[in-house]
This record gives sequence, C-alpha cells and structure tokens, in this order.
Amino acid sequence: MTRWSDALEDERAKAVEEAATALIDCGFRERSRGTWLGGLRLPDHDISVKITLPPEFPDKLPEIFLLDPASIQVQSHVERSGKICIATASGNLLDTDRPSALIKESIDRAKSVFTASEEAQASDVQLEFVAYWPEESSDTDIWSIADPALAGHEIVCATIRLNGTRLLFAESEDALKNWTGHVGATCAEISKSYFAKLARLPDPPRFEESISTAELEHILSTHMDEHEYQKWKQWDGNRRPPTAILMACELPDGSSTVFAARSARLSNDQERAIQNPYNRKQPPAKKVRKALQENAIGRRGVTRLDFKHLLNRTGGALELDDASIAVVGCGAVGSQIAVVAAASGVRFLTLIDHELMNAENIHRHALGAKDLKRAKATALAEHIEQRFAHTEVNPRIERIEEVFDKSPDIFNEIDLFVFALGDETLERRINSYLGPSVMRLHAWVEPLGVGGHCLTIPGGEQRGCYECLYARDEDLVLYNMSSLCARGQIFQRTTGGCAGTFTPFGYMDTLDVASRTARVISHALTDNLIKHALLSWIGNERAYLEAGFRLSKRGESLLLSRESYRDDIFRADCRVCSKW
Repeated sequence: MTRWSDALEDERAKAVEEAATALIDCGFRERSRGTWLGGLRLPDHDISVKITLPPEFPDKLPEIFLLDPASIQVQSHVERSGKICIATASGNLLDTDRPSALIKESIDRAKSVFTASEEAQASDVQLEFVAYWPEESSDTDIWSIADPALAGHEIVCATIRLNGTRLLFAESEDALKNWTGHVGATCAEISKSYFAKLARLPDPPRFEESISTAELEHILSTHMDEHEYQKWKQWDGNRRPPTAILMACELPDGSSTVFAARSARLSNDQERAIQNPYNRKQPPAKKVRKALQENAIGRRGVTRLDFKHLLNRTGGALELDDASIAVVGCGAVGSQIAVVAAASGVRFLTLIDHELMNAENIHRHALGAKDLKRAKATALAEHIEQRFAHTEVNPRIERIEEVFDKSPDIFNEIDLFVFALGDETLERRINSYLGPSVMRLHAWVEPLGVGGHCLTIPGGEQRGCYECLYARDEDLVLYNMSSLCARGQIFQRTTGGCAGTFTPFGYMDTLDVASRTARVISHALTDNLIKHALLSWIGNERAYLEAGFRLSKRGESLLLSRESYRDDIFRADCRVCSKW
C-alpha cells in the first residue's frame, strides 16, 4: 500500500499545477515557488497583491496579501500584515477536486472585500474594531472579567501571574480575589481604574498610528454621552493616570466591544524636567498629566473572561445566571451533572455528599486519581471553580437528612434540587418528605448504560412525584414501572464481597444523563410552564442484550423511538402526591 504522505504529496503537486494554470489565466506571474504576483481588477482601479499557496493546498485556501497595505485607508477584512480575509478561520468545506476553481473563487472573494458598499464596509469595520485597535507589540497581556453591561463605573486592576504576567480587570477587589483564588493565580499591585462606556466607536486607527493622551481624551469626550463623560471626568479629576483603562461600546447586534488603553509613560528627560531638585517626592499629579499630553498611549486588546461573553459562545442559558441549584449525590452521575450545569451557566451550586472518592469510580466520575480518598463534594467544588472561575460552589460533606435538619432555610435558598443518589429507597423517602413545596429532579442511569431517566417534579399545585413511578406486582413486590430492564434480573457486580457491590455503567452513560439533565434543568428554571414529566431514553442496548439481560416491555417499546417524554405520570392512587 502506498504511504499516506507519498499519496498526499502527489495529489497536492497536481493541485499546484492546476492552480498555476488558473493563476496565469488571471494575469498573475510566479515570483518564487508558491508565490504569485498580480492584481485585483476593480471597476475603477487595480490593487497589487501577492498570492501564496500554502503547503497544504488545496486542503487550505490560498492566502492573498496587499503588496502595499499602507497605501489604503482602514479597510474591513484586511489584517495588519496586509492579508485579505476571504473566508472564516474554520468551518469551511473545500472542494479539493477542483483546485483551479478554488483559485478563482478566492480571487473573486478578495475583490468583493473592496467592492462592498460603503455602508457594509463601515458596519464590518465596527464589528472588527478590536482587530484594528491594538498595537503590534504589547508588553503585558490584558484580561478582563468585568461585565461591559456595568461600564461607566470605577473598577480595579491588578498584576497577576498565571502562565505568565497579565493585567486583570475586575468589577471589584472581591471579584478579583475570588477569581484569582479559583484559578490559582497570584495577585499583586491592585489599583483603581475605570470602565468607560462609549456611545459609539471611533474610527479605527491605522495599524501603525500613534494616539497621544490628548487624542485619547478627545476620543472619550466625543464618543461618550455627556452624562457618561461627566462621570468619567469626575472620577479622573486630577489624580495620577491609572495603569490602564477599559472602554466598552455596545454594537448594533447587541454584542459589546471591549478594548483598553495603557496610560502614557514619561521619558527619562520628562521625569527629570518635572522632578523637584530639592526632594525626591513624586511630582504633583497635575505636572505629570500635563507632561503626558503628547505622549503616546498603549493601545491594547483585551482577552475577555467575563461570564456572559464566555457563555454566549456556548449557547448556554444566561437566564441561569442567578439560579441556585443543589446536586444531592456527587457520585458518577451527580458529578457529571454538576459540571455540565456549571458549563451551561448555573452560577451558584451546592454539592451535598458525605462520601469519599474511591478508586473504583475513576473511569466514570468527573474527578480522577488525584482526588482519591478526598471528600467528593469538596474535591468536585474545587474542580468546578478552577474550570469555571465565575461559579460559586458550596460543598457540604453531610448526609442529605442532616442538611435538611440543620439547614431548614436551604429550601428558600435553592431554586432546584437535583437528586442523583442511585438509591431508590432513600429517594422515595426524600420525595415523601419534600412534598409539593420543593421543585426537584431525579436523574439516574440504568445498568450497563442501557438507558436513563430524568424526572421533573415542579411541585406547587401540580401533582405527580417520584412515588408515582412505583407499583406492586401480584406478589406485592415493589418495582419501578419506568425501568427499561425486565424484572427479576440481578445486575450488581462485586469487587470484594457484599461491601464491594456496584451497578455497572460507563463514563459515556454518565455524560449522556448529565447532558440531558442539564437541558431539563435549563427548562425547569427558565420555563414558567414546566410540567411534571419523565424523560426516558435508550442508550447502549447492544452491550446490555449481549450480556444476556432482557428489556422490560417499556424498554422494548423504546427501541424504535429511542426516547420518551411523558407528562402523564401522575397516579390518582399515589400514596404521596394524591394527598397534596
């Protein structure tokens, strides 16, 4: 068999030959291997460009560069290097069988950048403002966890060390210390700063353009509403310039642009000129500010780590921002539910579990070997806060009965309880105790991952509860009617006698139940019409059946549909909710 690399090299060599023919047809000439010079023929003039074919062509598009980027004004979709952006950075399906067509389409797309209407170009430039604002060199990375919706107020900044040195902005000192504590960053030099709210963006500077302190002041005075500008001036006063300030502007699409300016610095000559020769005290702030007027500020980009910005990239539910949920049971299923809930936007989590992390659970738990013999609730809380620094997690290393007895106020503090105990007897007792006053979910996975369930109990005036799932057979033996497994089978396995028994299911099964439960959590906390309902699904029935186990009639009925959503679970003879 021909080696992959040899076959690929041959295919790419043929593609380059076809591309060369297409480039010649378009009026380009080869300057060196893989590099071609020519022009983009526009209606009223031509633009000289360079086209390079990457080694991966045709699996990657050709790159097109302006030969003289400085000759044009700020132009949308043109990078500092002069590269013309002809496609998004990802998600492109390229027809590699037609390399000549790729060349011609790329040239046409480059032309369209310069022939777009003035309105379209102006709009694109605004959306791309943060690509034009930063200078090429930057001595400090700037990160921000401050919410731009709160722009127009004093904030704080600090030098932090986390995989390098950064300047971190936060809404308050408490928020800053909380975030750095979660991610394990060291924090120093905390100072006050300001988050300026712009009503509209200025024209983006040219890449090599220098902006002075006076010019920045002019930008602020002409691009802030009068009220916001006066707030800024009152804060700024005659104090020494802050290390840097943040600026934010809401765009027409509802998103926000955030960028920064580092304050100008005095040259050595300027410092000597304003220094009092009779003492070594710092010169007055007024003298410093006056000396800095013509000095260049530092234009900086901002790595945004604010919660809403990050969550928007995931499609998470911003409505969960103020939601507080408790996950009761931090085993394999509960741990994954807690992680996915945090990733989905839940900001306040309470984790309730009295057990330690055991080795047998490693390959299906959110935690790993480094957390062995630690309290699961504590270790999971640390794991979640380190990964999602905006999430606040309260671990409680107690049995759920103890929590209910010691903290009756918890029912007012928690919006939703999620029970993932894997103990039907205990969950029946909890269900009976809670009654209609507490909104809750019960989530569990069936043996060998054959399927899973998530039961929603909204409480209130709606009837239907966990007990509604249970009935007795002709021998008065209690069983769960929702089960996908036929009755009378033994699924427990053991690694060390009776004390080491467990129900087998895998990591993918825990992820499945966690992702489905997280969606139900989102609906339960954002939908006022949430119903008492049972979501059930078939998972890996093949492994289950090959192990010699049988499905229940309900399980067999789901083999085709794969999923069932029922809101008619209420039983009139339920010993619990029929009395609500």
